[in-house]
Amino acid sequence: MTRSLKLGVLLLGLVGAAVLSVGWYFADALVWASPVRRRIPSTRILGIQGEPLLDAETGLPTPAPWLALTRNLATTRPGVLGLEWDDLAGRLFFAQLGPVLTQTRRTVVRAVQWQGAALAVGQAVRPSTVGLGTPASRGLSYEDVVVPAPHGAMPAWLVPGGPDGAVDTDWVIVTHGYRGLRQDALRVLPTFARLGLSSLTITYRNAHGAPRTPQGVYRLSAEEWEDLEAAVRFA
Repeated sequence: MTRSLKLGVLLLGLVGAAVLSVGWYFADALVWASPVRRRIPSTRILGIQGEPLLDAETGLPTPAPWLALTRNLATTRPGVLGLEWDDLAGRLFFAQLGPVLTQTRRTVVRAVQWQGAALAVGQAVRPSTVGLGTPASRGLSYEDVVVPAPHGAMPAWLVPGGPDGAVDTDWVIVTHGYRGLRQDALRVLPTFARLGLSSLTITYRNAHGAPRTPQGVYRLSAEEWEDLEAAVRFA
């Protein structure tokens, strides 16, 4: 074998080893259970416009403003948009906006579907299309509970679905997805409550705020099913 051929084989071997190492690293990174941090872009109320509408049941005028918001990746997302903000006393409030009506290079206009408190032009808000707050931000009564599981107590929300806030016999077990949060369930919990179904939203092992395993990695359902089984036992 000539020297140049040997050198070529050596280089190919080094390149192959490098590719395998990089592939191994990134494949491993997919299952590392790192804290979930969702960036919330800087957003302000740039304008409030629109005329009051008449409520279909009472016939009384109800505010139905359109809000002009800072245009960014969150405020231009399709579907409904949640807003979260604090008042001067540090109290937390929420609102839900409908789909985008109009937009410019600087602003996005969306209609208000409901809001927990008044908003003002220039006010800073935190937008999200995934979920913010707790079930209380969706008008639901709930209880913070812990569910015994193989790796420790899992934090969970229990939203009763029976009459007068009772926990009924029909339950829905809800959990987030890969690298998700409990807030991801906030879009569907009101539907379960309207159907009279009690819901238990858990946070399974290695997820944000849940007990960690010694390895600290996601097993992509190969072991996490045990936590779902523990939730069923709790129910």
